[in-house]
Amino acid sequence: MTSKEPLTRLWVANLSDILNREEIIHIFEKYGAVHTLVRKGNFASVEFDHPSEALRAKRGLDGADYKGRRLNIDWYRGDKLIRSGRLEGKTWWNGQPGAPRHRYRVCVLGLPKSVNKAHVTQLAIEGGFSVVFVDVAVSRYGFVYGIIEYSHHDDYKFSLEYMDGRAYKLSDGSFCNLRFIKFSELVEVEKYVARNSKPMPAMTQPLRAHAPLPP
Repeated sequence: MTSKEPLTRLWVANLSDILNREEIIHIFEKYGAVHTLVRKGNFASVEFDHPSEALRAKRGLDGADYKGRRLNIDWYRGDKLIRSGRLEGKTWWNGQPGAPRHRYRVCVLGLPKSVNKAHVTQLAIEGGFSVVFVDVAVSRYGFVYGIIEYSHHDDYKFSLEYMDGRAYKLSDGSFCNLRFIKFSELVEVEKYVARNSKPMPAMTQPLRAHAPLPP
């Protein structure tokens, strides 16, 4: 592989003996549409349609424990395994080849300033296991929010419909209610804060689940 070639193929070592082909696809398809998968024993070659998806899978799964084995993942080099054709039929997560996944992003509002990435990760997993990205950010208007990205639409939908309004325990033992909104709606929240010079209600007082965003 030359440096000019896009890095879309991963070399996976130390796979569990009890994992079958579908389960391996299940693991990696959380990060994007898998193009090809070739397995020999405890090793496999996994190829994604896009370099960004391969990079995210490498970062997310290298060193992860799965089925009693710690996965070792690196970029594929040489011809360790024979290349196979594109996977036929629908992929495990019904992913479509042709574009990286950035659609299923959720924004979590109402978090305290002491929150860290581990706290948001736990919230993300409650929404679904197809988490591919988690971060904590501070708005230009001063409030803290979490960013969660899922690869599976069902997890994205569940977090918006059933995690919205979730009670969150603060360090002093009290509780607040979090808002789970589409990431694209964050700009409307910032406009609200800018107009009112104060946090939106969901950040300071409990809300029922599925409460609408402020106008």
